[in-house]
Amino acid sequence: MTQILIDIRRPNEAGELVNVYGEIEWYPSRRNTTDDVVIDTIGFVVKLDGAPVTVDVVANSADYCWAVVERTEDAHNETGLYRRYVTVPDSSNVINYVDLTDVDPNTFIPTTVPTNPLDGMVVSGDVVGDNLILTTYAGTDINAGIVVGATGATGATGATGPQGVQGVQGEQGIQGVKGDRGEQGIQGITGPTGETGATGPRGLQGIQGETGANGPTGPRGLQGIQGDTGPQGLQGAAGATGATGATGARGPRGERGVTGDTGATGPQGATGLTGPQGLTGDTGPAGADSTVPGPTGSQGEQGIQGETGNTGDTGIGLAPISIGGAADIPRNLSIGDGPYYFGYKIDFTPWAIGQYVYFTDQTSGSDLVYFAQLNVLFAGGFGYALGFTTLLGVTGTTHADTSNVWLMSFAPAPIGATGPQGIQGETGAAGTDGEPGVVAGTAPVVYTALTQTVSIDPSLIDAAWVYFDTDGNPYV
Repeated sequence: MTQILIDIRRPNEAGELVNVYGEIEWYPSRRNTTDDVVIDTIGFVVKLDGAPVTVDVVANSADYCWAVVERTEDAHNETGLYRRYVTVPDSSNVINYVDLTDVDPNTFIPTTVPTNPLDGMVVSGDVVGDNLILTTYAGTDINAGIVVGATGATGATGATGPQGVQGVQGEQGIQGVKGDRGEQGIQGITGPTGETGATGPRGLQGIQGETGANGPTGPRGLQGIQGDTGPQGLQGAAGATGATGATGARGPRGERGVTGDTGATGPQGATGLTGPQGLTGDTGPAGADSTVPGPTGSQGEQGIQGETGNTGDTGIGLAPISIGGAADIPRNLSIGDGPYYFGYKIDFTPWAIGQYVYFTDQTSGSDLVYFAQLNVLFAGGFGYALGFTTLLGVTGTTHADTSNVWLMSFAPAPIGATGPQGIQGETGAAGTDGEPGVVAGTAPVVYTALTQTVSIDPSLIDAAWVYFDTDGNPYV
């Protein structure tokens, strides 16, 4: 055992230093072993009653240190507590509490900043007596505590004493570094193709195209004398078709008669059957005013506007936060460097581990920005350490020095891999064919009348007038 003198004071209203009230918690920083005995992380509490107090403390071994939490009357909450990690040497002299060596709880190396970055590095160690003496690069000897004790004679087993009061639970250890991401698993079997969806409603009819220019008007035939309209009789049965007689010689062309008076319009006869379509003639010359466009058709009705969708919930804001003071971060890092942690926060919500963030150097005149995924480590009484494990990007000008003032802000995630191509939609139904246009030319022209189809000899096209006899035969 080593005796530790604890003398903690504060100034009173008169400016005098008086001893404080409260308590100090002592507990090992981790589980350790002594011979075959496992020592758990349960410590003890020292009461401070306004006077110095001396307490017996076991000298620590090389695989742990003592964690000390000062809960004095001036600490109003957990954030106001003062925490230390110290080593206790095996000594027969009384040691002042203030003279205990502060160490890093992970490496047990003193936290005093050396003049040379290598001065604090332990380069060798020797067992001197029962203690482990560590030697640093700078030549400083550190007593890491008892490592081997002398084996005494086995005494008689004493009566089992009453179980002591359970000590205060120790602080949670710092979270370990996040492991590497595992390899991507094999892609699963593609699921069956879903059923074809129902065909959507037919779209609105398109705007009607422009009307083409009218061709030239042909010569009007002579108007015959209108006879009296007789009553329409019942349709008789179709008789057998007689043999076609020989065509007689064409008589001389008679003089054009005087146009008779227009008779009264008779009732419209029934529509005759459509005859077979004739051969398509060669394209004739363009009609007059063929370059003049026809009138534009009326615009179709506008479709009904769909309903407005509901507004989504407002996302959680991630305002930039200033961090620093934990360590001096180099300003010349490269992609792949890490890990580095910029500062501590008691609560890091709403930020989350794995978010993409920027760390912007706040040194005057600097434009340096680091890009990485956020990582958070629990740091005991200091809260949570914020930083990254691997640097993903660097912008701005680098410098061969350090900075301890940084601004952390949200950064967009990199663009993900392109998703699989969507299924091709079904081919739409073909539109209805338009009616064939009228074709003019020098080949035989087919005229579709109400009741019959008549072919005109091309040699008659140049004639001034073309007439038809009672049998429908053309002549000039």
